[in-house]
Amino acid sequence: MFAERLNLLIRELSLSNAILAGYTGINRSNISRLRSGKKNPGLTGKTSLYSLADGIIRHCSEHGYTEKLYQMVGAENALSSEELKESVVRWLSGDSGNLDWKAANKLRCKHFGERLSLSMQLSSLTNVMLSRLIGVSPSLISRYRLGNDMPVKNSAQGFFLTDTLWQYILRNGKTKELAGYMDLDGLPDENRYAEWLLDMEHSEQNDIQNVKKILQIVEVPLTEDSLSLPSYEQISETEQIEEQESYSGAEGLRRAVIRFLCTVIEKQANEICLYSDEGMDWMTSDPAFLLKWSALMGECVKRGIHIRIIHNIDRNSEEMIHAIKVWMPLYLSGMIEPYYCLTPGFNRFSHTMFLSPNIACITGFHVKGSEKHGIYHYDTAQPKLTSFCLEFQDLFKDAKHLMTFSKSKTQEQNAQEISEYQFRNTKIMVCDEYVNITHALNPSLTFRFLHPMMCRAFQAYARYLKEDGKKTE
Repeated sequence: MFAERLNLLIRELSLSNAILAGYTGINRSNISRLRSGKKNPGLTGKTSLYSLADGIIRHCSEHGYTEKLYQMVGAENALSSEELKESVVRWLSGDSGNLDWKAANKLRCKHFGERLSLSMQLSSLTNVMLSRLIGVSPSLISRYRLGNDMPVKNSAQGFFLTDTLWQYILRNGKTKELAGYMDLDGLPDENRYAEWLLDMEHSEQNDIQNVKKILQIVEVPLTEDSLSLPSYEQISETEQIEEQESYSGAEGLRRAVIRFLCTVIEKQANEICLYSDEGMDWMTSDPAFLLKWSALMGECVKRGIHIRIIHNIDRNSEEMIHAIKVWMPLYLSGMIEPYYCLTPGFNRFSHTMFLSPNIACITGFHVKGSEKHGIYHYDTAQPKLTSFCLEFQDLFKDAKHLMTFSKSKTQEQNAQEISEYQFRNTKIMVCDEYVNITHALNPSLTFRFLHPMMCRAFQAYARYLKEDGKKTE
């Protein structure tokens, strides 16, 4: 039954062995064995049902198949990504009585709680101290330690937790003692510690696959000519823009965004500020809307409208990759300032706020998963716009640049342990604190990735190239 259902998902969701391997970290030969029934997945380890579910969900989120996945596994009413994951696991397994997936997940949480408690002892951190450092409640840390919960794999929250604990363990000089708990002969590094703490056996393989996807995007950046975008005039003339105070569901949000961007362009706004921690299905599931959105955002850039966006990367690095793919043509203009929040979000509610100061703002607040029938408000009243501006100021206080852009040809002389790789159209420089990418078509413009998760991913890719003896591709 498992092999039949896996093959059905692969066929209906436009997957292949290679694509599924990239999203799960499971090698192609094992994917083939799973599909043929020669191998059965476990509940933990590299070829677990949870690894498969994670990869399938990320693929669907990126390519607009999430609604179809809901229908196939009978999870139309799932309210969170974790609930959807459990539904996929249960459906793939046939929900057989001998597969106690709830017990297995409880066991994973218990093991995580034990390892977290050991780590906190070595780092000399209390629940309150750790909660303040990573921006969560002390009660969440308590639930973690009791084995009642654990961070989502490859999430920003998991990264902040492991990075903070690792730094304090280093500061206390406890890496040798940690190696004993991890049953290692030598001393651990941060990557091995993260894998041990969060049971992430295939995380480095995921990092390598994610970097390859980023390089595919950067190597051949999209341009307006290659997309055949409609013009702003065509959109403004053909769209029936309704001046409503509220809009319903995904289709309503798309109509509100068209109205918002057309208004911003018409009134020659100075800037727009964008934040949403919703999934991207509302945008990517409608190709016609995505083209209009791209055209209108391009028009904003042409007219010198400054765009500041706080990207949602709380779930996993796939979120960043998808954002980079969608935003790359606009990044090339230098008019975009991308940020990420320092404080991790949570999976119970979703928020959306698209603001142009003194002109208009779209806002939405929903229980996670209910956005498809939620209400989005469109406000133009000045008192509300002033309030939204203040809220955005607070968001930016808790944010850092995801990447920056430099037109200078000079390179830092004091960068430590930089590895340099020359590809067909790009040159990459990797160090502990940032990654520089320079494109051959515009050698004066350098992208600098600053997010620690991205730096870690590129470091994993650098090790991969070194081990394979590759300096060029």
